[in-house]
Amino acid sequence: MMMHAVNIVTIVDTIAALSSGSLRNHVYMADDGWCSERKGTAELATACYPGQPISWTVHAIDVQSPALISEIRILDLAPHGPAARFTPGPEAGGAPQWTYWSGLVPCCLPPGRYGYRLQFQLGRGERSVLSIDTPALNVLSWTGAQS
Repeated sequence: MMMHAVNIVTIVDTIAALSSGSLRNHVYMADDGWCSERKGTAELATACYPGQPISWTVHAIDVQSPALISEIRILDLAPHGPAARFTPGPEAGGAPQWTYWSGLVPCCLPPGRYGYRLQFQLGRGERSVLSIDTPALNVLSWTGAQS
């Protein structure tokens, strides 16, 4: 069965984050999932199914200080194997696409809430790499799933 992708959009107030040295209160996340929770916050819990495509996009509020995705790490996989780490890189033959990243929810992942770390490169400089550990994938059971 072909599933539509869940699209997650992250907005980062890069100037405020760089000034404070933290993403706390400077990240806003939303998705187009039908029953996701905490939209508009950094605690977004994206509803998804095993095998479903997920796409992350990041935008900076200030165009002078870009925000790029530098890593996505699923944190809560210990009972199911090692933590999954995804470091975006340039696509073959093209320029880096670090404002966009996509992947699949692992097919063997049982239902549950799995926190993940979203790490950003904000502009350049010594303290320009910041991350949040507050979003989650809320993997739902196939029972009662709609196609």
